[in-house]
Amino acid sequence: MPTKSQILHTDPHRVLDLIDGWKTTVAALEQYAENYLHRVQRPGGSSWEGRTAEASQARARQDLQAVIGVRDAIDAAAQRIANTISSTLMPP
Repeated sequence: MPTKSQILHTDPHRVLDLIDGWKTTVAALEQYAENYLHRVQRPGGSSWEGRTAEASQARARQDLQAVIGVRDAIDAAAQRIANTISSTLMPP
């Protein structure tokens, strides 16, 4: 855990840069999950059917929904942190 001195001497712009990195990372993760879902739905560009296809596609949709939930949580946390830093640590 950082000390009070470390927090007080932290460059707020550096923290905002880190937050931007979180948002970029989860946006890329969501794109990968969307691509994965599309590939599971049409492997090799072909449609597929049957219980294995249905189970795989359902799982890929669940995975995408989980990633979207993570992105929403990180985006919301990033916004709260950025607002706090901007309003309390950076001069107007």
